[in-house]
Amino acid sequence: MSPTVEEVQRSADAQRELALTLFRAVPESDWVTVVATFVEGGATNIGHAKFIRPDSSFGSIRGGWAVFEAWTAVRASMVDGTKGTWLSAEITLEAAGKYHFDFNYDVRPYGGRSAGLFAPLDDPSTAMPTDDDWREDLRRYPRSPEFLPNWLAALAGEGDAPVVAPHEALDSSLIIAALAAPITWPEELAMLESSPEWTELYDAVSASTAVQLDVNRDITSMLASESKRAEWGGWLDSLLQAVFSDVFANRIESGDVAGLERVWRPLEAAGLAKAPTGLENIDRSAPVTGIGGNMPDVVVRLIDDVSHALGVLIAGQLINRFGFAPEA
Repeated sequence: MSPTVEEVQRSADAQRELALTLFRAVPESDWVTVVATFVEGGATNIGHAKFIRPDSSFGSIRGGWAVFEAWTAVRASMVDGTKGTWLSAEITLEAAGKYHFDFNYDVRPYGGRSAGLFAPLDDPSTAMPTDDDWREDLRRYPRSPEFLPNWLAALAGEGDAPVVAPHEALDSSLIIAALAAPITWPEELAMLESSPEWTELYDAVSASTAVQLDVNRDITSMLASESKRAEWGGWLDSLLQAVFSDVFANRIESGDVAGLERVWRPLEAAGLAKAPTGLENIDRSAPVTGIGGNMPDVVVRLIDDVSHALGVLIAGQLINRFGFAPEA
C-alpha cells in the first residue's frame, strides 16, 4: 500500500527539521555542503556529520542530542508495517537550503568507520550495531518475511540462504535477461510517450534499475534465484522503492517548483491529473523541498500526482523485465 499524503507530509516535516537542525549546527558561516550519515540498530545509534568549505577542506559538526533526536524522528516517521524502516541514511545539504536523502533498507551498515558504512569488516566481532542490536531492532520494527534481507533473516533465525549468492547475483542469467528485456510504456501512461519530460524520466528509471540492482545485492540475489519466485513480488516492491527514491530525489526533489510543474503538466494534458486550487499563485522559483516552512498544499498535490505516475512507470518496467508485478 502506498503511503498517504499525511504520512508523506509527516516524513517530509521530520526530514526538513533534521536539515534545519544541521544547518544551525554548522560552526562556520562560509560553507558549501553538509554531509551527514546515521545508523540505528536497536539501542545503538551512530552519527557523523561534516561540512565542506569553498576550498574543498572540511570540518566536523557536533550537533549533540538535537541532531540524534532529529535523525531518530526521521526514522520513526518512515516506519512501514510490513517493511519496517531504514537501517542507515545519508543527507546532503547545500548552503542554499536544498537537500536530499539516501536511505538504505537492506544492506547491513557498520557505524563509526572511516572506511564507509558498507565496507566489509576484518573482524566481525567489532560490528556496531551488533548482531543483538539488529535483532532488537527487528523486534521493534518488524518486517514481513519477503522484506527481510538475508543477513537479517539469518540473525532472526528465519529463512534460508539464497540459491545465488549476492556477490554472484548481477552476473546470473535471470538478471542479465531482465536487464536486456525490451520495455514498453504502461498502457495507463501511454499518452506520455510524446512528452520530453516523461521520456527523460522513462530513461532515468531504466538506468536507475540497473544501478539499484548493483547496489542492493540482497534484492538482486533473491530475484536471481528461481527457487524464490514465489517471493519475487515483495522483492520487486523493494526494488521499485529504491528506484523511485533515486529518480525522484535526482530528477524532481532536487529542483525547483517550476521543474516539478513541467513534469506535472503532461499529466494534466493527458487527463491524469487536475489542477489544484492555487496553482497559479505558487512560487515557482522555490525549491521543491527547501528547509524553511511547511510545503504548500498545492505543491503536495503536484508531488502526489507525479509520484503516483512515476510509481506506475517503474512498476511497468519491472513487469516487463521480470514478468511479475511488485507487491506492497
